[in-house]
Amino acid sequence: MNKLLNLTLAIVLVVTVLSCKNSTEEPPLLNIGDVIRINDATIADLNDGVPYLCDSEGDIKSLLDEKVGLDVDFSQNVVILIKDVALQGVDKIDADMDYSDGVYDINVKVTMNYTNALDVWCIGVVAPKLDGDATRLNIEYSR
Repeated sequence: MNKLLNLTLAIVLVVTVLSCKNSTEEPPLLNIGDVIRINDATIADLNDGVPYLCDSEGDIKSLLDEKVGLDVDFSQNVVILIKDVALQGVDKIDADMDYSDGVYDINVKVTMNYTNALDVWCIGVVAPKLDGDATRLNIEYSR
């Protein structure tokens, strides 16, 4: 009976240890095309409707007031930061990229709701390394 109790306790201990997650795990590596919503408290110095090309963590830190913690492989990718102001509350933001003739077209679709009078928003779009600053931005608002 004592062996059965010890075996049961050992199994419970192993299951408990294996089921606990480490709270210091790194966020997953972001991939090309991923869109990250950035807290509006961090974006005071960005101009509206202007794409900012960031090819290092230092570039991102220089533009944002707080550490965002984007896990991006900057040896192969960049993050394009985009900020704008919606005339109503923002419900959802989608973005996609197209590449043609050496230019990245970034299309942002903002779905609004009636919760706020004005809503400042900012996103980061992960893109492959660019040969220059060739980006065009199109922002579309809808309800």
